[in-house]
Amino acid sequence: MRSYLSLLLILLLAGCALENAQPESHQELTLAQNFMSAAQKHIFQKIAKRKHLKLTILELSAEAIRKAIQTNPWDPGFDLILIDGLSEQRHFKKMHFAHYEPHFASIPVGISYVPDSVVKVRAFEDLSKLYLWAAADKKAEPILKAHLAYAYRQRNENTAMQQSYRQLLQGYKDHELALEADFERKKTLYLCRYDTHLQHLKPFFKNRQYTFARKPNQAFYADYLCLAVVQQCAQHALAMNFVELLQQKRDQNKAFQKAFGIVAQRK
Repeated sequence: MRSYLSLLLILLLAGCALENAQPESHQELTLAQNFMSAAQKHIFQKIAKRKHLKLTILELSAEAIRKAIQTNPWDPGFDLILIDGLSEQRHFKKMHFAHYEPHFASIPVGISYVPDSVVKVRAFEDLSKLYLWAAADKKAEPILKAHLAYAYRQRNENTAMQQSYRQLLQGYKDHELALEADFERKKTLYLCRYDTHLQHLKPFFKNRQYTFARKPNQAFYADYLCLAVVQQCAQHALAMNFVELLQQKRDQNKAFQKAFGIVAQRK
């Protein structure tokens, strides 16, 4: 009897040892996105790894994401969505999500310039009247025009405002240079998003500066990253925990903000 008890104790201890020796389990999430560079994906993977989370990152357009959800709402192949650009969010109209932040992160639109004794950029209007400029990306100009259209939204009822609006747009057109892709030797004024300035312009000219080109007491113009959790997400609690982690990084982590060209969320 004593031998039997000893054998049973040995088996129990061996079972515990085997259980403790099992590798740490990783919970899994899949993120669909339309813009990340290799460096940005690496940042997300590091965040996930610290939380013992296996994160798969898919490269899909906003339209492809919408089609996947409509085709198989219970299992579209991803749990989270991160989309760059207000224009891309049109694909999500009338769609429902478990969590939806169309303005998850602000990417300011402004002017990148190399300061000298001549160039003293203060506001977007300067590009319509004083300086020649070029577009460094294809996203900033449509955002600027959308904001201007809203600022002058009463122009159809006000002749003077309508005239000012038309003169402003014509001035932009008259002062715009051809779209440039060679940033290395150019000291041109560029209309661009903040992420373009940080990732594609400043590396060539360290003394390049960036202005939001806003007037006193005026909020900056911005494009946005959209963050969402699919409605039928099987890992809802895990996905929401990851959302909260990203919100924290967005608001408190300077390196994260710089990597994505975003600014802390305004309260």
